[in-house]
Amino acid sequence: MTEHSDSGRAPSPTLPRRPGEGAEPSHPLSLEKGEGPKPSHPPPFPTGEGREGARVQTTQELALARLGLKGPNAAARLQQRGIEIPEHPNSWIATSADERDIVVRLGATEFFLEHSPSPRMQALASELAAPLPGVYPVLREDRAFVLAGESADAVLAEMCNVNFAALPAGEAVMTMMIGVAVIVVSQGSAARRRYRIWCDPSYGGYFWSSLQDVASTHE
Repeated sequence: MTEHSDSGRAPSPTLPRRPGEGAEPSHPLSLEKGEGPKPSHPPPFPTGEGREGARVQTTQELALARLGLKGPNAAARLQQRGIEIPEHPNSWIATSADERDIVVRLGATEFFLEHSPSPRMQALASELAAPLPGVYPVLREDRAFVLAGESADAVLAEMCNVNFAALPAGEAVMTMMIGVAVIVVSQGSAARRRYRIWCDPSYGGYFWSSLQDVASTHE
């Protein structure tokens, strides 16, 4: 993600960490494969490039569009377009039944949308191409990934010292993972966990390779 200064952006809240954790490693570690119960599969989403093991699935999200905007009138503009928005910073809501379309509130006045193509979103993108009072477009060229399956939490534990399994529902986290700035949201239930992860495109290849390497030890 390209960094954008915004006085309205709220800092990420204090994140739950695993006991005894210090600074995150500069590279992913590897664990031995373990035995476990039969997998509980995540909802049938997404489709894209990736790998599907018995206990963990990784995917690059290729089909969805991304859009960003900020400014004192950004929230009102989204609502005028009939787009529901999260109530507070560092949170997200789904705008489709399968939770594929999503609105993330990064700060008091900054929003990130990932969505399927639709006339409403195309109209909003066209509006942002022209000057709007109090609304400013934010370039979103993020690489997007999905991590799912019963071993998803174990994979993230090797890549970041945030205890993602303990995050409250609807919370969005901005943190560092294997040295890369990311946005992470958790979807589904504890038994059917699915994580959406976004990072700056310049680190996308490195992050994708690392994610697959760690996931391969948990298949």
